[in-house]
Amino acid sequence: MDETGLAFSVHAPRDVIALRELYRDVEIGAFADERGLVQKLCFEVHAEVTGEPAGDDVDRVVSYDTLIGAVDASLAEGRVDLLETLVDRIAARVFSEPRVARMAVRIDKLERGAFVLGVEALRVRGEVEPVALPAAVPEVCLMVLGSAVPPAEGPVLYVVTPGYVPKARGEEAKGRVMLLAMEQAAWIAAEAVEGARVVASRTEIGFCAAQGIPAFWAPSRLVLAAVEPPEPRPEALADWIARELAK
Repeated sequence: MDETGLAFSVHAPRDVIALRELYRDVEIGAFADERGLVQKLCFEVHAEVTGEPAGDDVDRVVSYDTLIGAVDASLAEGRVDLLETLVDRIAARVFSEPRVARMAVRIDKLERGAFVLGVEALRVRGEVEPVALPAAVPEVCLMVLGSAVPPAEGPVLYVVTPGYVPKARGEEAKGRVMLLAMEQAAWIAAEAVEGARVVASRTEIGFCAAQGIPAFWAPSRLVLAAVEPPEPRPEALADWIARELAK
């Protein structure tokens, strides 16, 4: 069993999510010959997750993007001399996710000789003050199927008004038919934009926003799961999802 396994074996967690073999080129080091020198680092992050079972719902688990984002945001904060400092920066950002109870971080320097130098540390919630990860919130843009896709300067989530909605009599049927028609419209509209994705969950929306990927919303999943669902009209749905993402 490696060091991480030993650290987590005292009290077995319900789940541990892991990031392994994330490589980044970084200027780091306290020695004079490390100044101005970019070195390859390898990152591993293991986060113990508590809380209720997710039930196969991606929006109820800790995203791997949180771990990757914690590493990249920590590196973007500025140069450091010590790997230990970088460990604490990463831990602070991972603990911004309230479901993480404990975590282990391992960072290896791969180019300081014919060997590997590194640090591995265990951190427990409360030992490090959490630091919020920067959140990419997309602009919500309402468009009509068949019209030109409006250009966007930043991350965008398109809500597509369908050109045709089959008629239904009951209120529940009308709502379901509208949601299905909007999902069909999203798939059709997304085909016209290179690299675009159709997204159904908040996790997918956040990933596309962070990566600058144009996203077209398939609304059924989030709307049907809402405690207080919005009126099933494209305008109302666009306003609702914009408010939800801004929370």
